[in-house]
Order: sequence, then structure tokens, then C-alpha cells
Amino acid sequence: MNSKEHFTFCLKKYPDSITYCQLLCSAWKKYGRMPERLTLKSNSIAIEHSLVEMFGRRSLNLSRNGTVTLITSRLFEHSSKEDIEQWIKDLHETAGIPFTRKISNEEISAGYDVAVQKWKLMFPELSTLSPLLTPSYNKPPDELLNFWIVAAEIVRFLENNSDAITVSDLGARFCSDSKALRGGELISTVTDWLVFLDTGLQVNTSELDSAFKKSLRQQSLELHGVVENRCVVPVAVFGPLLVHKYGQVIDHVKKMWSMGESALLSLDNLQNADRIEIPDNYPVYLCENESPFANLIRQKHQGVLIYTKGFPNAAVCALYKLITSQYPAIERFHWGDTDLAGLQIAAIFNKIAPLRLWRCDIDDVMRYKDSLIKIGKDEKERIVMFLDNNPHFPFRDVLSFTCEYGWLEQERFTVKLPKYHHSEDLNK
Repeated sequence: MNSKEHFTFCLKKYPDSITYCQLLCSAWKKYGRMPERLTLKSNSIAIEHSLVEMFGRRSLNLSRNGTVTLITSRLFEHSSKEDIEQWIKDLHETAGIPFTRKISNEEISAGYDVAVQKWKLMFPELSTLSPLLTPSYNKPPDELLNFWIVAAEIVRFLENNSDAITVSDLGARFCSDSKALRGGELISTVTDWLVFLDTGLQVNTSELDSAFKKSLRQQSLELHGVVENRCVVPVAVFGPLLVHKYGQVIDHVKKMWSMGESALLSLDNLQNADRIEIPDNYPVYLCENESPFANLIRQKHQGVLIYTKGFPNAAVCALYKLITSQYPAIERFHWGDTDLAGLQIAAIFNKIAPLRLWRCDIDDVMRYKDSLIKIGKDEKERIVMFLDNNPHFPFRDVLSFTCEYGWLEQERFTVKLPKYHHSEDLNK
């Protein structure tokens, strides 16, 4: 009779013995091995027949205070490591408990390296995410690789996504479960990877404020079209813009522009738009903050003005993408703060369609050197780390200048110009 047949016989004869099976399985899960001694019962006056039949009398000890202990060194006295593992496997199976084997640090390290290499071969376009692939002591390498694969498939999809989609839609598409991404490790990993691709920030390891981390994650999801409700994701725009959809013309943006006011479009309005119509001589201006955006409207600045409201949501990106895909030769500008976040916002749009900095390029920040806002040591370190991790960042010159001298706030552009400083005087 093998061990599986033995346990089956014992449990059939003594159903209450399932408790002892569970104790042994719990110990295996906790330690990854069978401990030398394992307490099975307390306050006993004798060792039960069921225990003797299951483990053998020599392996059991009854102390003076009534504690019954299983001495595993006696139980497995002539057993190999493989035999012991098979014994505990059979015990798990008979008791209906999933078997897991605790992996050694050496096995974890070797398995992890193989998993990373396999993942890189499968997703070469996401190789910049490699620093975020970390070993896990809770998942064997194969399980970890499968987890990374699902996360990468979702990220790759969202990187190329141009439609609004809900978290439930994503869960149903990639996990066959609409609730799978409403919380938990998988959606956290996906959002952290998206934040890194969008901003270069490692949310999990950086010393960012928890509220800011949450905001970054939400912004990255919205940026890639993940929304709760398409009807309530807005973009404020000012300009003579028409949206053609379903054979009709949405003209309220142009009407509000003629009255000197901005208008709101929802992501739902922009979904399935046939085309966007604007005059040929109207550039696109992306404006990060509300006050400068309102000032441009009051000045009736010529152009299509889009308010990004900080990091852009899906509607802002959708409008910019629609305009630039239909008018690829149109001039495109971004006006924002020159701190790390502000330039990351510019880079997000630059990735959709290349643009130029306006009122915040290197010449402007040099002219406004006396109006720059100094940054602290932690922020300087964050910028240096970001530049190291993002050698192809399109606005490196401005960000490097910010790191050394401070950042230019949008609202400060309207102050009286200080005396011009030539670049060669900046070190004085």
C-alpha cells in the first residue's frame, strides 16, 4: 500500500483525522519543510488509535502534560528528500488541499533570471520595463512569468489604444472576468508600468506622496483611454473647431469661440468622430494650467487652445490625436510649467505628435532666470534619476536647466521681464 492509499484508508476509517492532515499541510506551507516536532493534540491521556494507524507508534510521543507530538525525524528516518516530498504531496491530495513547494533563494534567483529573459523575448517593445520586474517569494518563477505576461499584454494593448474602455472591459478581455482588474496586484502592476512608460517614475520605489502616486496611476489609466464613464471625461477647448459625426456637425465649440468663451467636449462626443475641421492657419496650443488658458482666451489668441488640466485625461489626448492625425502639418505648441511634471506632460503629447515648447523653452527660462522657483534636494535627485533613466527625453535641455537653476511657472511669464541673461552669464 502506497502513502496515498494509506491516507485514504485512514481517513475513511477515522474521518476526524482530517484535522491532523490539515496541521501537517499548514506546517509544510509555513516552513517549506516538515519541522522536527509537530504538536498534534493537547490535554490527552493517551495516544489515539487513529494517530498510531496513520503515523506509527514510534513517531508519536505523549508528554507528561498530555501533549501528543509527531517526531518527523523518526517518521522519515529512512526516507530521501524526494520520498518525503512525495509523502506530503499525497497527504495534500488525499486531504483535498492544494500542494505548494517553498522555493529556495537559489532556485528563485535562477528561475527569476530565466523568466525575465523569456519575458524580454516575448515583449521587446516593452524592454524599458525590465527594471520593474522583481523576484517574488510568493510566486514560483513560472507563475511569476505568467503574471508578467498578462500585465504586459494589457499594457501593450493600452499603449496602442485609441478608444475609451472601462476596467471591466479590460478584465473581460484579458482575464475572462470583468471583476479581475477592479483591484488587486494585477491592475496595480499595469498602472505602475504605464506610469513608468509615461513619466519614467518608478511609483513603487520612489518616495512620492501616496496621494500623488494614486493620482499618477489614475492619470495614466485615463491617458490610455481607461475611464469609468465616457460621458463625464471632459476637455475644454477654445477655437473655431467643428466635429463631424454621424453625418452631422457638432458646432457648439465654434459658437462659443465666436462669443469669446471656451467649450466642453466629452470623450463620448469625440468617440467615432468622422473628422475635425479647423482653419488651416490655426495652430494648436496645449495649455497646462487654467489661469494662463483663460488669459489666452481673453486675449483672443489665434489658434485652437486645449486646456490639459495638468496631466491629460483620455478626452484631451483623443482631441489632440484627432486634430494632429487629420492635420499632420499643423503647428503644435505646449505651454506649461518647466518642472519635472510639466515637462513630462509635454512629453506625453510629444509622443502622440511631436510639438514645440512655447513660452517655456530654453530661451524663455534663460530670460526669466530671476523669476525661477528653486527646487529642493529631493526633487533635484528625482530629476537626475529621471534623466538617467530616460536618455531620449525630448526636453532634456530645459529639464537640466530646471535641475540647476529652478523652474518657470506658467503664470510668471506675464511678469515684467528681468534683464536678459546671456547663456554664458548663467554661471555667474
